[in-house]
Amino acid sequence: IADQFLRHKNRRLLNSLPPWLIMGLAIHIGTHRMKGSRLEPKPDEWDMEAIREGLREDSFKPTKELISARDGDSFDRNARIQSLAMIQFLRTKGQRNKKYKNIISDYLGLLDKKMREFQKSRSDEFVEAVGEAGDDDGDSLRRWISEWEKKRNAIYDECQKAVFGSWDDDDWKRFDDDWKKIF
Repeated sequence: IADQFLRHKNRRLLNSLPPWLIMGLAIHIGTHRMKGSRLEPKPDEWDMEAIREGLREDSFKPTKELISARDGDSFDRNARIQSLAMIQFLRTKGQRNKKYKNIISDYLGLLDKKMREFQKSRSDEFVEAVGEAGDDDGDSLRRWISEWEKKRNAIYDECQKAVFGSWDDDDWKRFDDDWKKIF
């Protein structure tokens, strides 16, 4: 559902989301169930048991490390489950805390703005690279993709700094403690 919604509404953003956010949102959105006339998030028992198991075994990464992960980094089952748990917290109980309330919307808004700027500045180069791809076995396109991945990672860093830049080690620890408490 999340993939189809974002693909229809904002493909650029879908193709730009960092692993923690795309995994967490996709699984979180999939947990929604009808309760009366409203959709409410309710992870299924398998997800809840996986979260509890990760907490019991203390196998989750520090949140700061997970949020810093990039495409291509090892993003295993625990990272996916942790992403779900964090997003579940941020979209439910975390909404009551001023520090957590706008994390997702601020991050998405800034990421979309930065990717829109990048896309606008690079669209002509992409068209050239795609045009040249047939001429040189795709070297131009591969270079463009490699450069895009580097720029995307730099944008992730900018977004992380803008949204979490004022956080110190105590804030990160508190966030880890807070999201874990609801499970």
